Amino acid sequence: MTSLTFISLLAFACILGPGLKAQELNLHYIHSAAEARSNVRLDTIELCDLYILNGIPFKEEDFKAELSSYKLSDLKFSKVLNTSNTTFFHKNCDYVMAVGLGKYEQTKEEKQEELDSIRANLNRNLPNLIIRDYICSDCKQVTVDGRPLWVYDAKDLVNNLKVEEIDFIMSYEYANPEAFGRNAKNGLIEIFLTKKAAKRRSKNSKKTNN
Repeated sequence: MTSLTFISLLAFACILGPGLKAQELNLHYIHSAAEARSNVRLDTIELCDLYILNGIPFKEEDFKAELSSYKLSDLKFSKVLNTSNTTFFHKNCDYVMAVGLGKYEQTKEEKQEELDSIRANLNRNLPNLIIRDYICSDCKQVTVDGRPLWVYDAKDLVNNLKVEEIDFIMSYEYANPEAFGRNAKNGLIEIFLTKKAAKRRSKNSKKTNN
């Protein structure tokens, strides 16, 4: 790994580890997170100076100002959208950044659809017998509240997870394996639990480890 790649991943690591959560939520961080999640370099595409925040278009300067109202932990997703075939933005640019912050609402049906998709992927590609060194060539990577899960832990979680326990769930076609783990090349599913569900999961995890 080059030093430049390492520095880039270190800057993004606050999603994956609590030690860097003091980092400020700003445009640079939004871009770094989107690059890792979409596995694309933004300097190689024509990115609009418009941002879609919680479904509402903002000009870049207005978007920057709006970010001051949020914390790093409020970031649900930052996704690069291909807008080359739309005239919605009235601009000649091919891509736009969509960002979800704070209480970004999803319908129960949207959550269920994403959950069913990752269940099908893991149940189809993982043997029922738990094999500690098993490498799943087609499994997607699952993270929960910013933490990557081992494939069997992810399978157990999603098979027992209720839609009511999900605050937000987002899928990506592929993401940077260096940031999220080897299976991110097959796709990434980010799950954010409700506070109640996260607390219960943390409590159960401590019991298992003791």
